[in-house]
Amino acid sequence: MGRARAWTWPLWLIAATACGAAAVPTTRATWTPTELAAQASCQSGDIRACGALGRSLVRAARDMRDIERGLVLLEGACGRDDLAACAALGDWYRVQDDDRGHARASALLTRACDGQIGDGCRALGELALFRHDGLGALLLFDKACDLGDAEGCEKSGVFGRKAGRSDARAEASFQRACTLGRLSSCHLLGMIDLRRPSTAAGGAALLARNCAAGHTPSCLPAAQAFAPVIGVQPACAQAAPLAQQACVSGLDDGCAIGHACALEARLNAARAISGLRVACDHGISIACFYWADAQPRQTDAEVVAAYEAACQAHSAAAPTACARLALITLDRAVSSADAEAPLATLRDLCDKQASAACCALADIYTAGRLVPPDPAQAARFRRPTCPPQ
Repeated sequence: MGRARAWTWPLWLIAATACGAAAVPTTRATWTPTELAAQASCQSGDIRACGALGRSLVRAARDMRDIERGLVLLEGACGRDDLAACAALGDWYRVQDDDRGHARASALLTRACDGQIGDGCRALGELALFRHDGLGALLLFDKACDLGDAEGCEKSGVFGRKAGRSDARAEASFQRACTLGRLSSCHLLGMIDLRRPSTAAGGAALLARNCAAGHTPSCLPAAQAFAPVIGVQPACAQAAPLAQQACVSGLDDGCAIGHACALEARLNAARAISGLRVACDHGISIACFYWADAQPRQTDAEVVAAYEAACQAHSAAAPTACARLALITLDRAVSSADAEAPLATLRDLCDKQASAACCALADIYTAGRLVPPDPAQAARFRRPTCPPQ
């Protein structure tokens, strides 16, 4: 809901200080060049620069002295009709745990929102949520978004879906926020696109760009989208750096994809297989899949067990692992009756966009083993990502 504080700054002291000589704080060594430039402009009488410096000091929250000085500046700028300063000051009071602070926040944020300050409307919406006024909050988030506040757009999408709005409307809110530069909204949009076959490629590309821009949560789903065998667009050239980012951030699935790409490139295969086996033994299901896929005897009990572990888990490798198990069962079939269950599993997985299952069905109908040869069916199941025959 916002930035929690362990302390509050007395209203009477802020107001009193704002009227005195301390309204323009003294330079500190920790201030950035932008803050120093804003201070110089503030000292020259630029009220908006005073507000900008105040917002920067409060949001940076380096220590209490900077916060105190920032609040003094915001009080002074807001008192001189800098509504952006009023919004920042109201947002600060909003997260203070006292009724008096919330009352002051409401007054400041209402003033800012009425003055068409987007982040003022967004913060006022968050205050409405705190007061359990969900509809009021949603309308304020909508207004914030209309005024170009990216966080307001994201909250409009998130809470709009909870309120029963259409997915399309939520997606439009995320798109607006993403266009305005909010990386968390780009991530939400990429994940939505990734789940639809028609937009999966664009979703993968968006998540990859978001990872490169520094949004770590996008790195693993992007790596999975380009991962060998299981990805919607298998390509280790794209997957490997994304997987490395995910691995460095502590996500074991990213490390497993990195090992799989090393295997594909024939780079220290023994080390990669060992890494996958160790990870599998520690419960990383995607590692179990890649380890099993690298084994020469697919019917060995250990391999089947690894596929089963991957199939039963909720990971990106699960559909392909389940398809591998169905194929093992199909290879053991001696009659068309034996083939019915694994074929049904493959069809179901293909319907759920598991490319490996579709490719397997295409090969089965081409070869005509345990089913009549059917070129039309083979063509229907074959995907661009299927290995060449």
